[in-house]
Amino acid sequence: MWDFRRFVTDLGSILECLYEVYGTDGELLLKGEKLSDTVICPFVRMVQKKCSVVDAEILHLMLWKIYMVSARKEAFVADAKKELHPLFDQER
Repeated sequence: MWDFRRFVTDLGSILECLYEVYGTDGELLLKGEKLSDTVICPFVRMVQKKCSVVDAEILHLMLWKIYMVSARKEAFVADAKKELHPLFDQER
């Protein structure tokens, strides 16, 4: 049987969604909008819950830099996972 909760909380799935919202709301950040006022924030927080990163802004900046140099969603997800791997909390 398919476990929907696992799919929703899977890091790769969250990063794929984050890539999409960076594409739609990223311009707001470039214009000075606060992270917490965008659709991006909930996805960053989901990633934050899986990692040992305390500050969502720091995590966002790390992921945003990866997004800015990624040509495709697959590259973003792979590169983000590599960068997050040392921070990934296996217990969460």
